[in-house]
Amino acid sequence: MVKTNGLCAAFFGLGIALSVNMFMAPSVSQAQFGGLNLKDIGPNPLFGPARNGDWPSVDYLLKGGTDPNVRDSENGQTPLVMATIGRYFDIVESLLKFGARPDMADNFGRTALSWAAELGEYEIAVQLLDANASPNQQNREGLTPLMMAIKGSQPAVVQLLLDRKADLSIRDYTGRGPLDWARTQRNREIESILRRAGATG
Repeated sequence: MVKTNGLCAAFFGLGIALSVNMFMAPSVSQAQFGGLNLKDIGPNPLFGPARNGDWPSVDYLLKGGTDPNVRDSENGQTPLVMATIGRYFDIVESLLKFGARPDMADNFGRTALSWAAELGEYEIAVQLLDANASPNQQNREGLTPLMMAIKGSQPAVVQLLLDRKADLSIRDYTGRGPLDWARTQRNREIESILRRAGATG
């Protein structure tokens, strides 16, 4: 009886090891999983790695066909938004390469570019703009990425967005424009940038 229990324990441990290796080893091919389709695993397995900066897992899952354009059930964030918030440049790059849509917004209407702008993630903002992210998409409050960059006191990103055709005439749903936001933040540097770009008022 003891031997039987020991044998069962051995097989149980082997099963756990195989399960861990199956999902954690990027070097293992899909053929070795007996035809496992990564598209069928739910919730979307990209969420955890995208949030935690696990680029090898993200890369492996994308190559296995996992859909990058799925929103989580908590706040509607996509893996691209999650990676942007985490400031994970390489993950953002991979997600865009495998078809992540840069203008997909979360439940609050915020896109990855909106987050990059507020956080001052200049290089990620460049990536997103190069992937045709809109510099003028408004969130649920009517704020554009330009306004979010102003709100976050990010002059370099403000200039970047202006260079990429951010519209100075757009106002949020309370009637405030970019210059109004700069005054609210008491940021004279950004106010000067906006005025040089043609903002008035």
